[in-house]
Amino acid sequence: MKEYTHEIKRGNMQIILAVALGGALGSVGRYMLTAATKEFTDLQGLGTLIVNTLGAFLLGMILGMTENRLELSEPIKNGLTIGLLGGFTTFSTFMYDFIYHVEETNWLAAIILITATILLGLIVMISGLIIGRAV
Repeated sequence: MKEYTHEIKRGNMQIILAVALGGALGSVGRYMLTAATKEFTDLQGLGTLIVNTLGAFLLGMILGMTENRLELSEPIKNGLTIGLLGGFTTFSTFMYDFIYHVEETNWLAAIILITATILLGLIVMISGLIIGRAV
């Protein structure tokens, strides 16, 4: 907590603004992608699965690229990772979607959703890291 407090006291508003802007763009992107998904299916949670999977892949790529090759300023890196992808992905909606299926006693959908989210998330995060490190 001291690190963030120190940054704010130092007046480093670039990082704060980058995270805020990225968060706004990521949230709007999540809304748009989820809304587009609902045009094709009524399956509760599919849009969330897509945004979380895509977000995990993109985060893996960005982190992989910035490990050795790509140098990003702190505002840009934090704006992309914490802001954009933090606003784009959503753990809380994933949990709601799971509970929705449980309450509807749609156990198969609940199990598929939680399994697919975790397995796909791991697979695409690892893939993103591998690709990002190779770029």
